[in-house]
Amino acid sequence: MAAAQPPSTRPSIWYGIFAAPIAFGIQEMLDWLISSGACPSGNPADIGGMPLFTHTRAILWGIGAGALIIAAVALVIGIGAWRQSHDPSFLSIRARLRPDYLAAAAMLVSAVFLIAILWQTVGVFVLPECGIVR
Repeated sequence: MAAAQPPSTRPSIWYGIFAAPIAFGIQEMLDWLISSGACPSGNPADIGGMPLFTHTRAILWGIGAGALIIAAVALVIGIGAWRQSHDPSFLSIRARLRPDYLAAAAMLVSAVFLIAILWQTVGVFVLPECGIVR
C-alpha cells in the first residue's frame, strides 16, 4: 500500500511567501546605506557637511516604490492562492492541507511586510534628508 502523495504546490506560492520579507530587508539595507552617505560627517549640508549622495529623497522613494510593488505582487499571489484553497473565508483560517497552509502564509506574511514597507517609506517624506539626531 503506497502512501498518499501530498497535493503539489505551485512555485509562485514561494514568491508570495518570501518576496515581501526579502524586499523589506533589501530596502532597509539600501535605505541605511544611502542615508548614511547623505551626511558622512554627521553634519547637515548647510552646516558644512559633505554628502556622498545627492537627491537622496528621490533614490529612497524609488527604492520604496520598488519594494512596494514587489510586496503588492506577493500579496496578490497569496490572495489568489487562498481563493483557490479549500478554506471558506478569510476570518477562519483552518489550512488543513499543505497548499492551503502555504496560501495562508503567503497572504499573511506578504500583508505584514507590505505594511512594514509602507511604514518605512513614510520616513522619506517626513524626516529631513540630513539631520542630527540626539
